[in-house]
Amino acid sequence: MESFYDYCDENLQLVTFQLGIEEYALPILSVQEIIQYQEPRQLPSMPSYVMGMISLRGSVIPVLNTGERLHVNTNDSATTDKKIIILQADADCIGLVVDSVSEVIYLPKAEIEAVPLNNDSDVNCIYGVGKYQDKLIVLIEPDKFIYDSSVQEVNKKEKVASETEI
Repeated sequence: MESFYDYCDENLQLVTFQLGIEEYALPILSVQEIIQYQEPRQLPSMPSYVMGMISLRGSVIPVLNTGERLHVNTNDSATTDKKIIILQADADCIGLVVDSVSEVIYLPKAEIEAVPLNNDSDVNCIYGVGKYQDKLIVLIEPDKFIYDSSVQEVNKKEKVASETEI
């Protein structure tokens, strides 16, 4: 599968966010919007990292605990800065709960290094690690994050749930 980053210019425009003490980034073109955290409505029989769903302007959007999905400890006590990043690829949207959103940065592709292959299907959505100022930032591959087989199952169940509510 081709990477979203392969189609980007030499300077990437990224939205950075925090999970615990670590910093992550997504391409700004894949971010539909960033909203204040709201408690998702739970769905039965979902993977542990699926928090539930929210309604956003008439659309039902599944919400993931991004830290749990990536196996990262998050800052559960810092609820005031908690945000939901609405990530979009094609016609699908998904909400990612993050501890805080930092800033928008420009990162040259030359400053990105590949990570060793990881056989864990839960974290195969990591594109690489970017060096920005004195920080290392983990770049998330948006399409792989959304189109992971278990996330696709969540999208199917969410659509069925929203149709039964109508």
